[in-house]
Amino acid sequence: MLEPFHAQIWSKPKFGESLIPDFLIRSMDNNYTVVEIEQADFSIMTKAGELSAKTTHAKRQALDFRDWAINNGLYASRKFPGIYRPYCLVVIGRENELDEMQSQRLMQENESTQGVLKIVGFDWLLKRAQQTLDNLINFGFNRHTFTETVKDV
Repeated sequence: MLEPFHAQIWSKPKFGESLIPDFLIRSMDNNYTVVEIEQADFSIMTKAGELSAKTTHAKRQALDFRDWAINNGLYASRKFPGIYRPYCLVVIGRENELDEMQSQRLMQENESTQGVLKIVGFDWLLKRAQQTLDNLINFGFNRHTFTETVKDV
């Protein structure tokens, strides 16, 4: 449910000698996402509205994986075809436990790294999974070939 349109998912792929993210996802459009997952009971933010130490550490790990893929493009693309500047997703804690100020700060943090990294809680994952399931149930899934679709237009 992290990426409903995934083409491939690797669990604990090895990046270089010592970098091992939790997951690497290749989407249907050949974009990659590095996923770093921490515990659901870790805090995303401090009471003062700063990223917690655990969140900062997970963010740093995800960005290190991204930097490795960028700096080792030839080697990386042999292992993961077409990888280039992967997006990063950090999953930690629960967003519904944040107060208004903490939620605002998390939104600011995510806006400042838009297109590079996003920090979300496990409740975000649950909502995403529920919405994907609702879409499949409510709108169905009809498989059409390209020629059938073009012919209907």
